[in-house]
Amino acid sequence: MKTNCNVVGDSSGDNPNNNNNHDQRNDDGKKLVQLNSVKNTINFNIYHNESSNIILLLNEIATLTDQSDDQTQRSNVPKHIKTIGSLLVSDTLLSLALVIYNGYRLVIDFKQYSEGRMPFLTNSLHHFIGELTFIDTISVELRERIIKFFVNNNISYVGGKDDGILIETVILKARLFKNIDTMDTNLFESALLLKRKFQSFLETI
Repeated sequence: MKTNCNVVGDSSGDNPNNNNNHDQRNDDGKKLVQLNSVKNTINFNIYHNESSNIILLLNEIATLTDQSDDQTQRSNVPKHIKTIGSLLVSDTLLSLALVIYNGYRLVIDFKQYSEGRMPFLTNSLHHFIGELTFIDTISVELRERIIKFFVNNNISYVGGKDDGILIETVILKARLFKNIDTMDTNLFESALLLKRKFQSFLETI
């Protein structure tokens, strides 16, 4: 399944295709989805299916899912993703964690781990692979665990510039994670941008 996404950054005013992004459609007639990038303004194609995982930063997840008010828009949201984040809170009893990156916080569910493994070193940077799940579709059991997670760990739903804005529309059901404390995040984001530009270039030839 192909989703054509318009990534908009601080230089979005330089992009002649920026007007009426919500009304643009690709060659297949699919609606363009707008994503906020911390770096630049590019157009790129995301290919995703049941076995693929695309890389989305937390700020991009927040922007993409915030636009998904109906099923048509939700169909454009990749389900299987990779993302990174620093661990804020880890609760092994509830199999839940809260991570932060680029000013946004995301709840991650680790109950799918049969061994019960999950990260526990706070402030450590991790790479996660899993499935985005809209909060209004989760089970009652998971919803109750999330409520207990916030109450038991004194986590504020209201975030600010310093403690991060909570992504309230989705959670990530993690399948894999890896500590990446030694990774240069600036280099990572630069490489991600170059990869997206290259994917966009391939679409033109």
